[in-house]
This record gives sequence, C-alpha cells and structure tokens, in this order.
Amino acid sequence: MLVLLLLSILMTISAANDPESFQWENRLIILFQLDENEAIRQLNEVYQNSSGYTDRDLKIIFLKTEIPDSKFSEGLENLLVTPENPQEWISYFRLEEIDTPMYILVGKDGGKKLNEVEMIPNDILFRVIDAMPMRQREMRKETERGSGILRKL
Repeated sequence: MLVLLLLSILMTISAANDPESFQWENRLIILFQLDENEAIRQLNEVYQNSSGYTDRDLKIIFLKTEIPDSKFSEGLENLLVTPENPQEWISYFRLEEIDTPMYILVGKDGGKKLNEVEMIPNDILFRVIDAMPMRQREMRKETERGSGILRKL
C-alpha cells in the first residue's frame, strides 16, 4: 500500500512538470536561452503586475536560461516553473535549432501565440492574451459572476 502511494506521488510530480500537464490549465511564458540580466528584466516586469499574470493563469518557464538569484523571484514562486527535464520541453516546442534568446507565449491550447527576441512588456502581453477567444470567455464568466448573473445551460 505504501509503495503504491509513493509511486502515485512520484507520478504526479513528474506529470506536473511535463509540457502537456499545463495544457487547458495555464498559459506559459517560456524564457529560452536568456542570460541572467534578461531574465531579471522579465521578472521585474512580472513583479509590476503579478496579479495580472495570476488572473490570466500564466506560468513562467525557464529553459536554458540563467535563473536569477532567489531575491529576484521572491513572492513569485507560484508563477515560476523550472522543468526537471528541460530537453523534453525544448523538443516539445521544437526549439532545438534556435540559437538566440526567445520569449515565447503559449496558449492554454498548447500552441505558440507569440515569439519575441525582446522582453514582452505587460501591456503587450496582456493585450495579446485578452484578445484570445478562450480569455474572452473567461472574462465574460468573471463579469457574470461578479454581477451575480449566472446562466444555466
């Protein structure tokens, strides 16, 4: 019984770190091949509006990126993900041939929505996400809940 429980826990941990485990649950910002200064700049952008990232179900993924000192990520732990098997992520998103730093937005459907070689400012990021059909539905549901209007299907 104990062996089954431990096996179940280990399977859950590894599944949570697999790219497909985020599909339909989270949008992702992949920081690929960034140096520490670039990563710090992006984390500073996240700090400016971390609630906007949470509202949009965003997670920040570090791939082949120098992870900044913990003082730069303090308070953002629930948004940051460091994959156990980065090569799996690199293969999944077909990043093997890319040799420049990239900022990649991945939608909840698992598709790439934005590829940039420069940091993505919050206003642009949020505008792109808020224009997505799935996000539009989420915002309508939030508005309906906030106004006390719940439709029965």
